[in-house]
Amino acid sequence: MSSVATPTSTPTPTVLSALGPLPDGVAPARPAALDQPPTLEGAKAVATYFVLVYSYAYQTGDLKPWNTLVDPRCVFCESVRSNVETEKTLGRHLVGGAISVTSATGTEVTVGRFFDLTLTLNEAPSRTIDQSGTAFSETSGDDLKANVIVTYDGNWHIRELSTKVRASA
Repeated sequence: MSSVATPTSTPTPTVLSALGPLPDGVAPARPAALDQPPTLEGAKAVATYFVLVYSYAYQTGDLKPWNTLVDPRCVFCESVRSNVETEKTLGRHLVGGAISVTSATGTEVTVGRFFDLTLTLNEAPSRTIDQSGTAFSETSGDDLKANVIVTYDGNWHIRELSTKVRASA
């Protein structure tokens, strides 16, 4: 197994803006990278798509795109699935919360199989409401850094994601 240890540059803004943010309830377009041989740029596109699917799942309760991407061992992914299912059962959904990916860098740890990425994200303000429009929670939005582990075994998967609030510049 070969390894590559050098980080690469951020994809062009066109690539990132083509994948987000989206209006509430609009499913993100499936990137071509999901059907192509694995590359670092493909892993970045898959990770970007994944964070857009995150907002979509909370807004709509639709976990179908989410479920196609997650590795069953992903603790973050399972907690999101559980939370979305609970909110849907309670008749609640997210309004707002669209995510923009402003940069993506990373390393191809194992060629064609394992990618360690850092995404810089902006999450818009949001609120969770019920069917009558009553708000149960609100957020003011955040600038975040996300570490995303992306794997490829013939299909792309998100192995894990962790975030932290980005310090102000």
